[in-house]
Amino acid sequence: MVEGMSAGRWLHVTQPVATPPDGSDAGRVIRWHRQHAGMTQHEAAVVLNTTQSRLSKIETGVLLLGIDELRFIAGKLNIPSEQLGILPDRPVDAIPQPEPASGSPGAVLASQERWRMVRAELNANLTLLGDLAAELYPRAHHMSGSSALTQPDWLPATPVEIGDIGLYEVAEPARPVITGGIEQTESARPLAADGTRYGALLARPT
Repeated sequence: MVEGMSAGRWLHVTQPVATPPDGSDAGRVIRWHRQHAGMTQHEAAVVLNTTQSRLSKIETGVLLLGIDELRFIAGKLNIPSEQLGILPDRPVDAIPQPEPASGSPGAVLASQERWRMVRAELNANLTLLGDLAAELYPRAHHMSGSSALTQPDWLPATPVEIGDIGLYEVAEPARPVITGGIEQTESARPLAADGTRYGALLARPT
């Protein structure tokens, strides 16, 4: 104990503040709301489907988040989105949109459950399916010594030093040729709650 300092002053406990900090530091806002709700970091991490270590980095500002994850955390911890420096997903007077997922028995729910099973099977065999798909392409499209595919004209004739590679930003990137919403994929895409196929908007010209 420091000379002249009493035991009562040595064990100083910081009192919680009544209002959250401003939104300039999202991590501090998240920590305030978590503590205000009486949640430990571990309990909040479970709610947010993350780890306590990652949540600690968020709260201390070591890890900066994008808008989508900030909105997710705001929804899970009941934090007003504007306190995290982001706008709400939609105006208060906006017309509600139908939920994409269905919880009622019927064709929509059956379609979505079938899609989940197919997706799980594809993910479980991702590497094998990728190797099999690569065999359908000519050898000129294969990177040497692997099943990775590339454009033949992307491969340099001789090895290139990493320091000689330059990166530049494209102002108007090309729109993807394959969107997943083309007519040929309609039978593979599950139904949304309103009865339309997921991704159908991607197939419409803009």
